[in-house]
Amino acid sequence: MLAPGDAAPTTPFIDHTGATRSLRDMLGKLVLLTFYVKPSTPMCTTQVCELAPLASSRRKGPGLVVLAVGPGTAKTHAKFAQAVAAETGANALPLMVVDVPASGEADAPPALALAFGAWGAKQMYGKTYMGVLRSSFLIGPDGKVLHVWPKVSAAGHAAEVRAWLEAHGL
Repeated sequence: MLAPGDAAPTTPFIDHTGATRSLRDMLGKLVLLTFYVKPSTPMCTTQVCELAPLASSRRKGPGLVVLAVGPGTAKTHAKFAQAVAAETGANALPLMVVDVPASGEADAPPALALAFGAWGAKQMYGKTYMGVLRSSFLIGPDGKVLHVWPKVSAAGHAAEVRAWLEAHGL
């Protein structure tokens, strides 16, 4: 998993509108990348809906871009984006990022999760499997990682991020 001080990967990604982007396009801004497990599920909806207003509520320092990153397709992410917009208001909508498989094979690990180290072993009901690790990365205007939240609880994570930003004058 990336650590503070590491350069954030500039792996290209596709947003929920189908546009191809990169973190390189966001230099000069604070970027919060939050990885979620599956779009339109209750915990992931809570995670994204709580974080979305952070982008529109900032009053000092560089603007904050919230990128919600998860596996799926542009279609599933567009539907998830509509649900988030309905719950949070369209002005607070984060950029929903489709994390496509690194190798192009449907069952391959997603590229951004791999690049950030947000892909790894998980356990459920006594079975171990590989999957997206619910985590967040704050990237500074210079493209370097400022802070990492390696184990995110869906509810309450926005308060942790807000407290960190305030404590660091951002």
